[in-house]
Amino acid sequence: MCSICQEIVRFGRDYLLNKMKKASSYNLGPLEQEVMECIWHTGKCAVSDVYDCLKQRKQIAYTTLMTIMTRLAEKGFLSRELVGKSYLYSPVESKNQTIKNIISKVMESVVDKFGFEAIAYFSEELEKFPKKK
Repeated sequence: MCSICQEIVRFGRDYLLNKMKKASSYNLGPLEQEVMECIWHTGKCAVSDVYDCLKQRKQIAYTTLMTIMTRLAEKGFLSRELVGKSYLYSPVESKNQTIKNIISKVMESVVDKFGFEAIAYFSEELEKFPKKK
């Protein structure tokens, strides 16, 4: 991998792991990703529905899950509607659109830091990835 590509990868990793965690509205941590996967699969759902989805593969406290889903709503990934005494959550965007938005914002940051030349290097590196069927 070329040196500028290595620097872009390092920058992207650091950016995603550090800077975005502090103030970003477009970062998804590992647990948030799992929650979003359940919601994208289920559609409109309550915390209990996501809890049932996650408990098969992960031990998580119900209150922790409520906090995560509230924060995902605050970050703009979920909308929520009060029905009775509880909320129903829905994804604001499809999974594909969310991925596109995150990649777009990361690429914008890479261009801001390294210039458009970085995108050309990045594109060259992508050509080396095997094509999936």
